[in-house]
Parts: sequence; structure tokens; C-alpha cells
Amino acid sequence: MTSGLQVWKNANVPEASSVAALLMIRMLGAGGASLLTVGMMFSTFGALHSLSLSVSRVPFAMARDGLLPPAFATVSPRARVPTRAILLLGACAIGFVFSGTFDVLTDVIVFMLLLFSGMAVASIYVLRRKLPNAVRPYRVWGYPVVPALFLAATAYLMINTFLATPQRALASLGIVALGLPLYAYYARRLLPSRPEDWLLERTVAATVIVNVTGRRL
Repeated sequence: MTSGLQVWKNANVPEASSVAALLMIRMLGAGGASLLTVGMMFSTFGALHSLSLSVSRVPFAMARDGLLPPAFATVSPRARVPTRAILLLGACAIGFVFSGTFDVLTDVIVFMLLLFSGMAVASIYVLRRKLPNAVRPYRVWGYPVVPALFLAATAYLMINTFLATPQRALASLGIVALGLPLYAYYARRLLPSRPEDWLLERTVAATVIVNVTGRRL
């Protein structure tokens, strides 16, 4: 992510060019680089296909929980897929495509993924402190060292991004900030939720699965 910027500065490679593409041309020639590009396209299409099926469940679940308009909580009567949620993601993807180059998009998206992944892992410490006696179907291996190592690596990558490409890091935070008013508008109409209730629901669901399948999660 940030190493590409240093290569541009040190090797005088235009930012509009792809460092990986220039490297493949140097190593495999123009024909080999084109063949590799075709392979990457097929790989990308496969990833997009799986992501469109899985990530579309996020706005679908949010709408079902009352955090988005109810229209996105509907599914197709024939295919049983959240068609409107998929269209919403498609519209967002088209908007991102016109917002910059591929390297800019990857930097922005990876920074957001690091931010939310770090927050999710950090919540382990918060829940362990606030709810020490809660029943947990799964415990993090190596706690508290393993989550701490993950958070340290995440913090390093985020700080490195801020130092190398501050505009892209700020753009990531700006995109997240744009969704906060919408979240606040829908969240204020919901009943207050407690983490212990969520953990209890997960425990009951895990118990049911164990009783049905006979396997411990």
C-alpha cells in the first residue's frame, strides 16, 4: 500500500502507472504481463462474485434491524436473495470506480478495513472487562497476547498510511463520517441494546446447534 508510493518517489515511476505492471513487464515481457493480467481478472471476478453474495447481507441485516430503510430488507420471491441490497452495493461500487485510480481505491478501502477490524478486535478487551462472567461459546486463543499483536500490527499499518498518504487516509475517515448521520437517524428510533443480551442470544443459538448436530463449536 504505502511501499508503492516510495517506489514511485525513488524510481521516478508516474503515480498513474502501476508498479506491479511495470515489474511484470520487466520480468516476463509484455506478453507474460498480459497473460498474468488476464489471470488476475478471472481471480477478481471470482472474488467479486462471492463478495456480492456475502457482503450484500450486511445492508440486508442492517435494514432488518432497523438501521437502514426497510426496502433493503426484502428478498426476491423467486431467487430468495436481497436484490435491493445488492443493487445498493452496486451503486456504491460504481461511485467508487469514478472516484480515483485502482491504487487510490485499494488504499482507501484497506484503511477502512483496518479501522473496523481493529475496533472489532479491541471490543474483546471491553467485553471481557465489562462482562467477565458472561458465557462465551468461543474464546480467543492466546488472549490477551494474540489480540494485542493484531492491534499493534493494525496500528502500525494505519500510522504508516497516515504518514505516506495522508490524503487517502483522511478520505477513508471522511467516507466513514458520511454514514454517521444516517446511522444516528435510524439508531435513535431503536430500543437500547445491551452487549449481555447479544451474548445471551449467541449462547442460546450455539447451544441449539450443539444439541442438533452433536458437535461442540
